[in-house]
Amino acid sequence: LLVSLILGGCSNTEVRPGVYMSNDPADFPFPTSGYAVYIVGETHGNRETKLIFLSYLQRLYEEAGLRDVILEEDQGHESDANAYVRGETAAFPARLCLRADILGQIREFNASLPTNEKVSVHLVDVDSPLGTIHKHLGELHAQLGPAGEAVHFPDLDEFRSWRSAPMYELIDEIRQAAGDQPDILNGLDTVQLSLEWYYLGNRLEIGQPRGSRRIFAPLREDVMTQNIQHVLSQLN
Repeated sequence: LLVSLILGGCSNTEVRPGVYMSNDPADFPFPTSGYAVYIVGETHGNRETKLIFLSYLQRLYEEAGLRDVILEEDQGHESDANAYVRGETAAFPARLCLRADILGQIREFNASLPTNEKVSVHLVDVDSPLGTIHKHLGELHAQLGPAGEAVHFPDLDEFRSWRSAPMYELIDEIRQAAGDQPDILNGLDTVQLSLEWYYLGNRLEIGQPRGSRRIFAPLREDVMTQNIQHVLSQLN
């Protein structure tokens, strides 16, 4: 599983502490065994990081059997991201413009691979703005099938007119209808925490986040940690 990159501590590779310099990412002694998660840290917009990502993706795919990539992005757009990187649609999801380079690389990497061998992506961040929260909740409601027919799901305009209480009540109704379906339940956890994050002042549709980062930043970290753990548990 590739999220990003941790160096050191792996007995199965010749990774040594220190500073490595090269114009070719293939020269770096990145580990390809001994870990469940491989992490590549990113400075947003840094072109060199993307070169390392592609090189490391190729190695982990071939040497470690990697088929899954986790990205720090709104979970509500995961289905759109996978449809794009797996070649099921040519339309790039506009809301994921900050990940265009990475998603484009994965799409190109997948192009020549059979369907059951393509790399999939998992998005683990909070949903924002409110339209994304509504989109994600709607997809989870749709996954209920017949079990969700008794649950009224509002359109976006109606949803925006609600206060927080009926939004949380809707989440509870969908949760009860979901039974023991782990992916739906995990998605509902993300939606609920995303609403909490939203009401703490993170209303991105009207500007930069407001409020105390000491309060809302840990909440976002909790969402991503929980979602990464869920991905690992489902992928075994």
